[in-house]
Amino acid sequence: KYHVNAGYGGGYIKQHTDGYWNERSNVPLIIVFLSISNPNREPTGFIPVDAIFRIPSPNSPVYDDWRAVFDDLIPAGKSPEQFVQWVVDQATQPQFSFVMGVLGGDAKRGVYETPLLEKDPNYGGYLFRAKSTFQSSNPDAAPVVEFTNRMIEFLGSQKVADTYLEVSLSPGEIYLALNGAGLSIDANPDYEADGYAYPVKGAATIHGRGKLAASDGKIDRTLARGNSLKGQERTFYAPDDGADLLLEELKKCSSDPKLALLDRNSFFPDKGIVSKLLQEGIRGNQLKR
Repeated sequence: KYHVNAGYGGGYIKQHTDGYWNERSNVPLIIVFLSISNPNREPTGFIPVDAIFRIPSPNSPVYDDWRAVFDDLIPAGKSPEQFVQWVVDQATQPQFSFVMGVLGGDAKRGVYETPLLEKDPNYGGYLFRAKSTFQSSNPDAAPVVEFTNRMIEFLGSQKVADTYLEVSLSPGEIYLALNGAGLSIDANPDYEADGYAYPVKGAATIHGRGKLAASDGKIDRTLARGNSLKGQERTFYAPDDGADLLLEELKKCSSDPKLALLDRNSFFPDKGIVSKLLQEGIRGNQLKR
């Protein structure tokens, strides 16, 4: 199942996603990464999904490097902008499969014939659906997978500023962030900022630690979960001081008077509560935000 048309995670690309979050810009969301097992402090890399679907401006210092990576994918007669818009359009078609390993009895765990980008009925724009290795079931859509792979590798090379972040957490350490997690991706080919033309924009996150290796029919998934920080300051905090620092940031970002009444116990009534819940087998999506 891991062939030349496999998506990131199936080969040498080290990033993946755990899904997406919806967000409206006026709602502060608290994003938490908890490290369960990472004794050697291997870094986890984070890339925002919106960075994949944007094209460096011809005036950008990395534009020539970008063209060298993608020239053979861009059909004759199409501009880079037109090609990436085609990628986005094709990505909304139900022609992709997400392979997530094999369960007992050789039952394959995956999602088949589904879009890579799904139109968001609530907020408009698109949502990035990739949760694991993906591939195209339609050969004509193979360039979508190849483009995504190459962009992730290109961004992972850290040639493009502010698109790649590595965080090293020891077991028990957490990383707290505000907002920027899983914004819907809006089609807007005319929007340009920071020297980039954005056919789409958003902030869902791809992440991963080392290669995602296939062994015995299973994909080794990283233990870091969640989404990345949007903004200039990217800091991770130890559990003991994270709540207080997060409260300070919340109060800076919002004029809501209710926030002034919050204290650290609003977030961590018991320092060991996350560990306890995990030990009891409570799934993350059953916890209240």
